Amino acid sequence: MNRLTSTFIFYNSTTMNIHDYITISPEVQFGTPVFNGTRIMVSSLFLYLEKDITLNEFLKDFPSVSKQQCEGED
Repeated sequence: MNRLTSTFIFYNSTTMNIHDYITISPEVQFGTPVFNGTRIMVSSLFLYLEKDITLNEFLKDFPSVSKQQCEGED
């Protein structure tokens, strides 16, 4: 089974704990990664971005997801 690592390293050399933003649980969306506190799949953000839909539009369509969760800012 593939698992997401618990820490991402960004280009500016800062680190974040992925579990502060994303949940993976077999009880929520069959273990698909979702934004914490929601049932919104992380993959839905990637689908928006692939279609050149802006992050702001994604956030408007999914108000339970915060900009911080998408950008990983502290």
